[in-house]
Amino acid sequence: MSSLSVSPTISHLPPEERVKILSYLTLQEQLLTMRKVSSTWNELSQDRLGLFALVQSMAEIRPSIKTSRIDIIKTSRTDLNTKKLYDKDPEAFKLFLDRIINTNFNLISKADNKVMSGFFSKILQFKSQADSEEMLQWLRDLPPQKRAIIQDLKFKDQNITDDQLAEVIELCPNLKNLSLVRTKITGKGLLQSNQLESIILINLPIGNSDFSDNLDKHFLSNFFSKATKLRSICIASSNITGESLCHIPKNNQLEKVDLSDCKELDEKALADFFSKATMLKEVDLSRTYITGKGLACIASNQIETVRLSFCHHLDEEALIKFFSKATTLKKVHLAFSSTTGLGLSYIPENNRLSHVSLKDCKKLDEEVLSRFFLKTKELQVLDLAFSSTTGEGLSHLPEDNQLKGLNLPYCEMLDEEALAKVFSKRSTLKEVILSYSNTTCKGLSHLPEDNQLKAVDFSGCKKLDEDALAKLFSKGGVLEVVDMHSSNTTCKGLSHIPEDNQLKAVDFSDCDEFDEVALAKVFAKATKLKKG
Repeated sequence: MSSLSVSPTISHLPPEERVKILSYLTLQEQLLTMRKVSSTWNELSQDRLGLFALVQSMAEIRPSIKTSRIDIIKTSRTDLNTKKLYDKDPEAFKLFLDRIINTNFNLISKADNKVMSGFFSKILQFKSQADSEEMLQWLRDLPPQKRAIIQDLKFKDQNITDDQLAEVIELCPNLKNLSLVRTKITGKGLLQSNQLESIILINLPIGNSDFSDNLDKHFLSNFFSKATKLRSICIASSNITGESLCHIPKNNQLEKVDLSDCKELDEKALADFFSKATMLKEVDLSRTYITGKGLACIASNQIETVRLSFCHHLDEEALIKFFSKATTLKKVHLAFSSTTGLGLSYIPENNRLSHVSLKDCKKLDEEVLSRFFLKTKELQVLDLAFSSTTGEGLSHLPEDNQLKGLNLPYCEMLDEEALAKVFSKRSTLKEVILSYSNTTCKGLSHLPEDNQLKAVDFSGCKKLDEDALAKLFSKGGVLEVVDMHSSNTTCKGLSHIPEDNQLKAVDFSDCDEFDEVALAKVFAKATKLKKG
């Protein structure tokens, strides 16, 4: 006798899994659509778990990902959805907020508290966009135990005043992270915020917007002089010189500093600041006019990431002083800078560099790059896109290198013999990008038989040699992605892919020299290709 199988429903899942599923639905889906699906979904949307799922969705608490300044200043989808709900029925929205405030969610874990903190932050941000005084009154009326949950606040494109900000900080005793994007504060409202661990002050205008920088160095100096708990500072696109940062206490906890797009930085002030910030792990000075002289004062036993992209006034002697002591450095961004690579070549033998960007560096010296690459045993990702490299310096990578990703798009001076030396070494490479370069593929065809290459990009390459491609692809047993759009390939080379290949995606769009027989061979072998 056959047994009947019962299809599982959401009610069979553990509570935490139900909340997780619901939190990925939009606000409208949870408030309006979900209730019409079934009685189970309707009941779930009405109880405490369903309400917390809605809170979680509005808080936008998701697995951690790298956040850029563009992410910080852009308007989120949740912000827009919240406004739509309010505009549709302001009174219902008020009742909804009251219900959440009056519900005891029995918060236990730090994750749950973070969700509630994110929710209150979103509501405060939403209210302040309409009326900052109304926002402040709502915060005043919030029960003290609820205000104590708030750890993160973000105000963007709002007319919040220094006095209002000071009261917000006073009303939120456990506030740790504060973001102020394109506001008009002077810094006076920050003077009592001794508990902050992270502060973001971005005054970057968008488009043709007229925005003035009101930050006052005296208020900032006063703020920083008491900031013993600060771990992260972002004061990008401001008029800061660095002088106010020099007032940071010697017992500070600073680990991350972003001063990108600050055009008035003073090298002596930076040197003084760096000498005090002895726990720094990450520094961003991109798009500034610095020479790098202040970098030598950074503690060499802590620093892990340095960003100097778009710095056109770098002094190699200053970089030598910094890099020669940088034993803990893991990531270096010198894209679009004036470096020749000389400073980098002085990095210690026992360095820990894993990511290096020299994108669009037009003054690279292959001889000094050779000395640099000889020391990079732990290098995993290298970006040389749009640069002047021939590949000669890169050919000096150690035999036991750990390189996994190599970007060489739009490199017009690549030398195939030099590339052959690069790719013939014991290979851990998983991705190679050669799009719109002058490569023929002869260099890459020297990859070892036991290579680990999973993705290769030849898009826009007009000088590809089919024999070289055949040699490469015959060793492509683990290749998963091949991009050859807008190239001169006939597909004959790829037709040599092994029978037991792992190809999942191939792009031949805008290729005008196809060989139909070769193409048929590819599709006959590539049984794992995803449709579309």
